[in-house]
Amino acid sequence: MKSTILFLPGLLISALAFFAGCSGPEPVKQKAVDSRVKDSTVHPAPLHRPDTVPRAEADSLAPTLKENYDQYIAGYTTHCTIDSSFEVADARYKLHVDHICTFDSAIVVPKSYVNSYKLDSFITHDFVTHITLHRNAKKILERTITKKDFWLKYRPELSQYGVIFCPHLEIYLGEMILNYSISIPLTDVGVSATANIDGKGAVTFQVGD
Repeated sequence: MKSTILFLPGLLISALAFFAGCSGPEPVKQKAVDSRVKDSTVHPAPLHRPDTVPRAEADSLAPTLKENYDQYIAGYTTHCTIDSSFEVADARYKLHVDHICTFDSAIVVPKSYVNSYKLDSFITHDFVTHITLHRNAKKILERTITKKDFWLKYRPELSQYGVIFCPHLEIYLGEMILNYSISIPLTDVGVSATANIDGKGAVTFQVGD
């Protein structure tokens, strides 16, 4: 019998995969590129993904489909947050990032991508990133980043079925760079992307090849 399943938090299925979601159990210290960055922390750390783990290591540590599925579903209710404070010249910045699930059931991943899970489709949700930036205690930026902010004209499968996973923060020469993966859930089909925030609060977006 064919079935289209709406997966809710806590639901378990048995299966095996190579791509993990953007949530994890333990906070880690964010390593900043700019030596002037202080007190920059990420909670929780995104799990390793195939594009950041050497192939041989990924093969040896490949999670089961069930583990991969459970990790992705756990990301629905685990906020991925970043808090960072740093100084550039005479300006002190404070950045807060909150990456959350929208619970909109807006994405239906077709069977061709989730056939290994023995599913006819996978109904899931979008994710968005709320960012707030203060300069010298004055708010200069408050906005929400969505998948639609990224230019995906030449990657229609990602535009239709992909989600933005929890970003990693990099600070370089006073610019704040949120490094994203835009990927189809439960697969390793995706592309890297960045949201670049300058010292005046302007945001620009780039998508990798």
